[in-house]
Amino acid sequence: MAPHHIRTRKSMPNNQNHHLKLGLYLPERTEEVSNQGANTITNIAPNIAATPKNFASTISPWIVTTEALAPYRSVWTRVETDPQPMPYLESENNRATGSFDIQLQALIETEDMRNKNEEAVQMSQSNFKDSYWTVAQMVAHHTVNGCNLRAGDMFGSGTQSGPNPEEAGSMLELSNAGADPISLPNGEKRTFLEDGDNVIMKGWCQKDGAARIGFGSVSAKILPAS
Repeated sequence: MAPHHIRTRKSMPNNQNHHLKLGLYLPERTEEVSNQGANTITNIAPNIAATPKNFASTISPWIVTTEALAPYRSVWTRVETDPQPMPYLESENNRATGSFDIQLQALIETEDMRNKNEEAVQMSQSNFKDSYWTVAQMVAHHTVNGCNLRAGDMFGSGTQSGPNPEEAGSMLELSNAGADPISLPNGEKRTFLEDGDNVIMKGWCQKDGAARIGFGSVSAKILPAS
């Protein structure tokens, strides 16, 4: 597929950002919280600051079902010092197998890199198993106020950052809100995305004894305001 192009607005501040996420796709029949009643889809979405959740999102065409991800289910935990989930978001099964071991990667290809035929470079890599909430918890909580979720609906997981600095899921976090410029191998620096930057995001599952599952990749290039 051709990359998604995002054109900036002349009135927008120079604080363009990306967020590494997973999208959640609801099947025709949902199940109780302990059974993860949702399919997982890659919505590896570069976003721009200012209403980033509903503007300039790029969605990958790859859909991966929870059945295919069964070998990559993993234990979900919450740090003891953090507030624990309320009863309607708790179950033994969710604690035991509610998380998924999915590698997530964000890369950047600047205009200068493209002109010189240089490879895109990794900005960060994190894992969905470090998500603060499981898929089932997000689906359950989304419906508690009467929101009428239907089969085919999709919503985002939130920015997927890991516990370490290099696992930050957005440029905003990686650059400490622009205070710490990021040095690229070709000598360029970034605090936020700039016109001509192409963000590439990938997801995959891989471990010994199980088939590798690729989520494909998705990319979006920032175009200058016309």
